[in-house]
Amino acid sequence: MTSRKTAALLSGAATAFCALALGGAPAWAENEDLPKESGQYSAVGDRSGPSEIQSDEALAGRVVEEATAFAGIPYRFGGTTARGMDCSFFVRTAFDAAGVLLPRTAREMFVFGRFVEPGDLRAGDLVFFRTYARFPSHVGIYLGERLFIHASRKSRKVQIDSLDAPYFSKRYLGGRRLDGPPVDAG
Repeated sequence: MTSRKTAALLSGAATAFCALALGGAPAWAENEDLPKESGQYSAVGDRSGPSEIQSDEALAGRVVEEATAFAGIPYRFGGTTARGMDCSFFVRTAFDAAGVLLPRTAREMFVFGRFVEPGDLRAGDLVFFRTYARFPSHVGIYLGERLFIHASRKSRKVQIDSLDAPYFSKRYLGGRRLDGPPVDAG
């Protein structure tokens, strides 16, 4: 039997669909069903239109739990497997497992949810950085107490770092929170 996390790692954005085994039942999201406009995201398995997602705390708890389970997985630019994943695939996989579909790249994720001031960040928020381009090129998941988890190119693995570390504080672009009901992408 394939575990939920294994199923998530075996799928990828490059395929025509993304399959996750949630509670033993597969949930599918075809690429054309992924949100295309700012502020839209979808609950996994819901293809009939808008629906309520989990409460903010429940969603954040699931995202953080899923994300921290990946600590130590190798980093690989463009990677989409347990052998190596990049920052955006790591974030997407953690949110997918918690029931929220996100686009593939940090740049695309940056328009989702709502902006959060640095002092108002909560566990489960997305944090974005400008690392090698003018646009958001790195993303992680905020854990609380100024810490976030991400797939680090520098250390070559998924790890926890501080927003106050000089490298990240200079490159920080902002936080985004995915709360409230998802918007139908249709």
